[in-house]
Amino acid sequence: MQVPETQYARAGTVRVAYQLFGSGPLAVVTSGGPASHLDVLWEEPRVRRWHERLASFARVAIFDRRGTGASDPADGPPTLEQYTEDLGAVMDACGFDRAHGHPIKSTGDGFLATFPTPGQAIRAAHAAIESAAAVDLRLRVGVHTGEVELLDGDVGGLAVHIAARIAALAPPGQTIVSRTVKDILIGSGLPLTSHGTHTLKGVPGRWTLYSIAEQTASR
Repeated sequence: MQVPETQYARAGTVRVAYQLFGSGPLAVVTSGGPASHLDVLWEEPRVRRWHERLASFARVAIFDRRGTGASDPADGPPTLEQYTEDLGAVMDACGFDRAHGHPIKSTGDGFLATFPTPGQAIRAAHAAIESAAAVDLRLRVGVHTGEVELLDGDVGGLAVHIAARIAALAPPGQTIVSRTVKDILIGSGLPLTSHGTHTLKGVPGRWTLYSIAEQTASR
């Protein structure tokens, strides 16, 4: 795969450098850290392999936040509002729908995103699982809902930790949700099957989890 051309989106008076590549029904947007630079990112073999995997089933946009890499310089680290403005500018330039999930970051061999509702998260999970299966990848997805902490373009807190622990318990090719999500989905028509009661590392109590039949998750 050739290194994509670096382009620029306009966030107010700031030029935000981004690259667009891949094909598929999903749209994935991610940004690098404070030392990221699009022009050298592809020289790292692990990063290249990860992007090539994503590109096999999704349209992928990666960008340098203002003040980093090939984007315009900034007086200091971007605020959450500035990061959101940069993200929106890149999504608009790529023709991505902003009404869907908010991609946060890659997590090694995983990906973290937030959504306005659990139902939207589950539909996105279904699309990702189906697209990945087409290229012989089997994704594990965990969905939870709760309060999160906003951390300079990132999110944290117990709700994020719980979602990660749930995802780790998901069988390949399946979406697992918490009891909290199940209660919100009452009346949605999504069939839920008990996935047992589990202890989640670092989380108090025992948690009842549920699996969703993937063939009906897109409804």
